[in-house]
Amino acid sequence: MAGFTRQSTYSDGDIIQSADSNDEFDQLVASFNALTGHKHDGTAAEGPIIGFLGDPGVGTALNKIEIDSTNSRIKLSIDESTVSVEKFYFESSGLVPAINNNIDLGSSEFKFKDGYFAGDLTVDGNIVLGGDILLGDEDTDTVTFAAGVDSSFIPTFDDSYDLGSDAKQWRDLYVNGLANVDNLIANNVSITGGSINGTVIGATTPAAVTTTNLVATTADINAGTIDNTVIGATTPVAGSFTNATASGTLGVIGNTTVGGTLGVTGATTLSSTLGVVGNQTNTGNLTVNGNTTLGNAATDTVTVTADVASNLIPSLDNTYDLGASGSEWRNLWVTGTANIDTLTIGTSTGITSIDTDLTAVSASNDTLASAKAIKTYIDTQVTAQDLDFQADTGGTLNIDLDSETLTIAGGTGVETVGSGNTVTVSIDSTVATLTGSQNLTNKTITAPTISSVNVTGGTINNTTLGSTTPATVRGTTITATTGFVGNVTGTVSSIANHTTTNLTEGSNLYYTAARFNTAFAGKSTSDLTETTNLYYTAARANTAIDARVTQTYVNDLNVDAATLNGKTSTDIEATALALSIALG
Repeated sequence: MAGFTRQSTYSDGDIIQSADSNDEFDQLVASFNALTGHKHDGTAAEGPIIGFLGDPGVGTALNKIEIDSTNSRIKLSIDESTVSVEKFYFESSGLVPAINNNIDLGSSEFKFKDGYFAGDLTVDGNIVLGGDILLGDEDTDTVTFAAGVDSSFIPTFDDSYDLGSDAKQWRDLYVNGLANVDNLIANNVSITGGSINGTVIGATTPAAVTTTNLVATTADINAGTIDNTVIGATTPVAGSFTNATASGTLGVIGNTTVGGTLGVTGATTLSSTLGVVGNQTNTGNLTVNGNTTLGNAATDTVTVTADVASNLIPSLDNTYDLGASGSEWRNLWVTGTANIDTLTIGTSTGITSIDTDLTAVSASNDTLASAKAIKTYIDTQVTAQDLDFQADTGGTLNIDLDSETLTIAGGTGVETVGSGNTVTVSIDSTVATLTGSQNLTNKTITAPTISSVNVTGGTINNTTLGSTTPATVRGTTITATTGFVGNVTGTVSSIANHTTTNLTEGSNLYYTAARFNTAFAGKSTSDLTETTNLYYTAARANTAIDARVTQTYVNDLNVDAATLNGKTSTDIEATALALSIALG
């Protein structure tokens, strides 16, 4: 930012040139620039800090912003019927209204977008919230209703939201009207009147029911005990039991289907086939004598969770498969020997043997070469090979791949680095590149064309800078034996080899004796401004003498033929000359 500072001072008798006034006015213009002018921050030349903003162009502002340093506040006042009324102020605690219950935040037409509060929000009046409302951002937040709910409480979607949860239940429910509940699950239900129609009690979880008289067309009893009761005493009845216990003999007439678990603590003898419709679980050891068939269809599965503690041997040699085409086992782990007559990998020809012949190769694709045979073949082929190469000089060379090593060596300014399977050849820092930045030391450059050069040391001898096109040269010290052509800024130590004809003048012309004589010859005393000391003219001298040399003055001189009041003519001439100079 540009502040205003005095550019010059004057004393009586100083000559004021146009540049002096221009400097002052330029500084004033710069200080009032709209973008870079003085910033009123209280620092030197930047003006005082502004503590008041108000209506422009009036003597008394009604709309204004004031800095109240006494109370450490920033106050904002608005024109209300030609009276300036303070509306609110900023202080360390926040934004505070100056008058209670007087101003709004926004209006019914123009509203704020979002509001963010980290603390509490206290509203004395009514709250009207439009749109969706989210109360709390996690389940540890709480919502407290001190007031009554003055409307129905209806969810947005049917059968989507709960009142309470299994872990957090409401305590008591009071409903004066009708409670429409699709499914009612209650720990304890006490019904003191009425009837329960078309209802299953304990449908999911067994429930205890105490009744005086129970009449049921169909009874599904999921828990409890039935003591001293004959089921189907008069007419046989079908019964399904999760757990049936008989302390004596259990007599079953007709077919019996066990859909769950059949627990037998003693020995059981079956004279016919045991058919199990559901799942069968044996908690102890299972020994099956005779032939055993697992599954009756290819879609059945057999899962072996335990480890196999015996050999797995087929009943017939070369008859059964492990897996099939399209149903293959994934991986095979064998610690011992895998005896395989033919090995087929993928869709290739089956491998029947390992070829250990070191002198010839099998003509068919049914063998694999041994490691020794492969190594012998590779060693023979590598020994017979070499690598031919040629450099810029030295002729054609070669490397025996079996016994020699190819070395790629660097030279002056070139270095090589090997890593892994890669040899990188690069130039080092002593080589100058077209795009890099390097320092040249003790280099001779003949007739170069340089678009931009920065010389930080040394000398440039016998060189014309800008010989074809003028060039800008900047330096701390520049010495030229034959002179400069063009503009020179900064301090020039000597211009002895130049005349004024080598200089280009601006608005201020340089001084010459001829210019001074010409300008002075065109002036007269009328061009001069007099102060208390007046310049000499013959008319002024005559007027002064006439005023003093009166007849009385002459008589008092006592003039005779040779003297005037005792003084000779020579003395009188000297006195008159001194008098005229004093009258000046």
